Formats: sequence, structure tokens, C-alpha cells
Amino acid sequence: MSAGPERIGEVISRVLARRGLGQQLNIAAYQRAWADVVGPAISQYTSVKGIYAGRLEVFVAHSSLLQELGFRKHQLLTELVGRLPREGITDIRFRVAPVP
Repeated sequence: MSAGPERIGEVISRVLARRGLGQQLNIAAYQRAWADVVGPAISQYTSVKGIYAGRLEVFVAHSSLLQELGFRKHQLLTELVGRLPREGITDIRFRVAPVP
């Protein structure tokens, strides 16, 4: 028997977690923040894969862009931490990989 009514936010959070949608929503938010920081010219050649142990994983379409992002890593990290303070981002990892 239930102890009483549940808060809708708790129910929704449980359903999202159960279906794996919470992580997808987070990745969409990370991708938007990333696009805001790097701009549309670069974001079209990159894809955020998630945050793992404080490290934002970003796939990059080609090695020359990976090198450019590496040069700007500290600045990008500072801006991302400002936009996503609750996520605990401490590093960015760039990898050359196919970008959808």
C-alpha cells in the first residue's frame, strides 16, 4: 500500500532513468552548451558524447580541427564550466571519430 501521493517530478525522474532518456536529455543540453561556446562553424563538425568522471567527451570530424580545439581547450573548458556549473566538468577530451 502506498504511503501517499508522490511528487510528479519524482515519478518523471524515475521513468526517464528507467528508459535511459535522462542521459539523452543531458547530452542534448551539453551539445547546446558546446555549440554556444564554439559557434556553429565548429559545432557542425563535432559531437558531444557525454561526461564521464568529470571529462566532457567530444568527437571531432578531422584531426586539424582536433588540433585547433586542443589549442583552445583551457578557454573552452572555462566557458563550459560557466554554462554547466552543476555537471562538474574538469577536463575535455577530443577524439577524431565520425560525427553524425
